Amino acid sequence: MENSLINSFIKHLEFEGYKQSTLKNYRSDLLGFYSFFRQTRPTSGLIPSQDSANAYKNYLIEGGKALFSINRALSTLRKYSLYLKDYLYASENFMTGIGNVVLVNEPENDLIGRFEKFLSLKKIKKNTIRNYKSDIKHFLSWFRYKTGMAFSSERFEERLIEEYKQSLSDIPLFTARRRLSSLNQLGLWLKPRVIADSPKAESGLVWRPTLILASLITIVAIQSVLLSDSRQALGITKEGSSYKLEKGLNYRVENISKLYPQAAFEVQAKDLTVDVGKGLPLVKKKDEGSSFDLMVLTNQVNNSDEPSELFYQKDEQSVLFYQEKGRGVISAGETSAFIYSETLENDSFIYVTPNSSTNNQILIVENLGKGFFRVFIDKPFDKNILFSWIITK
Repeated sequence: MENSLINSFIKHLEFEGYKQSTLKNYRSDLLGFYSFFRQTRPTSGLIPSQDSANAYKNYLIEGGKALFSINRALSTLRKYSLYLKDYLYASENFMTGIGNVVLVNEPENDLIGRFEKFLSLKKIKKNTIRNYKSDIKHFLSWFRYKTGMAFSSERFEERLIEEYKQSLSDIPLFTARRRLSSLNQLGLWLKPRVIADSPKAESGLVWRPTLILASLITIVAIQSVLLSDSRQALGITKEGSSYKLEKGLNYRVENISKLYPQAAFEVQAKDLTVDVGKGLPLVKKKDEGSSFDLMVLTNQVNNSDEPSELFYQKDEQSVLFYQEKGRGVISAGETSAFIYSETLENDSFIYVTPNSSTNNQILIVENLGKGFFRVFIDKPFDKNILFSWIITK
């Protein structure tokens, strides 16, 4: 029966000249409302009550729906309620006194919690949500420092976004892009038009939810890093097809153990380069003297940029948690690549996986401190050596 009311309402709006896309949204909102209405109040009549409208509003809030989606649904119900009262002689406007949802002075933990629920509904991976939350906490901290006020949705303005983008000019491009991407997600949840309608930058690009401007971010090239002459010489010895790390060295070494394929998987054991086309996970067995029992392999199935899972040798239970990931290259004729990561700490773990031949050499990783780490080989190679890296805690 409610379908006849909805159809009548849509016909009325169509007569008033509303666009088909708008009518589609109105219909979708009303179908969602009546679905809730019938499940919670199956014996009620066709005309909703103020109590049912309030219950639906709370249901949308608790369900973690995006703020703009909630307020659009409430706006639809207001127009629908007026239509019922003015044209079908309903006894009351059931939306009287029911306003939009406004996040004014909402505690940050509550805001982040609701934002997390919104991301979960979009079926975003848990590790990605963890990164989003970390980036949004950084943004909220910057906002408090910049304005001296608590954050609210009304203060999420274009001018504010531009200032925040400028504040990221001194950090690595990868980190800046990730933080802007997280801010885009927050904007989609709070007020999507702020981001989607941002003006063009000098590059001619528009900052859209799926496009992060790199043109406004200063790329700081690392010209040189002074290494301490007191660092010990490499202490890696080969035992059969495995490698052993001598104890007591002051740098972290990865990709030094024998790789054991879990399934049919081609492995060139000499240079630890794998056939990444199949994207299957490997297990790394812990060797005597090695500090690690984990191995990470970049999964490139269907051109995916997601890493495969990490596997513990002791029970092969898969886990996946990383603070930051990226790719690097040791240029042809060189032996080192220096990388800066804002998330890198002295006790962080750095995992590096070669994505191209290393000329039968192992990739060695050294945590230099202060956010820098080095990936290097013993002898220069006449081709670029591509690698992926992940930082974990």
